[in-house]
Amino acid sequence: MKVKLCKKEKLLSISELCQYLNTKEGWVRMRVFQKSIPFLKVGFHIRFDINEIDEWIKKETIKCFEN
Repeated sequence: MKVKLCKKEKLLSISELCQYLNTKEGWVRMRVFQKSIPFLKVGFHIRFDINEIDEWIKKETIKCFEN
């Protein structure tokens, strides 16, 4: 049985997530250490589900309103 992953179901590595979020690796690693960003472990590797990251971004976004 073949499982096809569409682009939005890809698991990202730390470096790929850094590019996606435009952040430094240390920032991502600190969030993983604090368990404040959704991640999963595949063996010894840390991976990020892009759909969960997108939801996390929506949840963490602070909206500013102009008067």
